Amino acid sequence: MSKKKRIKFIAPKRIPEANVQAEIYRKLINRGIYCVLEYRMKVPEYGNHLRADVAVIVDGYVSCLVECKSRVNGKVNVNGRQYKKYESVGLPTIYCMCFDDVDECLSEIIRIIKWQ
Repeated sequence: MSKKKRIKFIAPKRIPEANVQAEIYRKLINRGIYCVLEYRMKVPEYGNHLRADVAVIVDGYVSCLVECKSRVNGKVNVNGRQYKKYESVGLPTIYCMCFDDVDECLSEIIRIIKWQ
């Protein structure tokens, strides 16, 4: 019997954005809060689509959006095109800049849901 091929795993320098999205998704679903990953919506002001990393859905409406990054000391680029797209949608947008921010972002999502 031949050995199965394996490739040595080299750990990334930072946790990928997809892992951050997955953790937010898991924690929201475990609390009974429905959400969708990679949610696409039209942003007419910019002539194309916006793909939110996480869209939080409450009573059939998008309640807030989450944009995930994988930067340890990240800052939101308020002059960037993506930021302006999110701003033009008019929904509360939470930036989760790294895996360690997930719980803080979750608290903010819950606060927004209760406020609406």
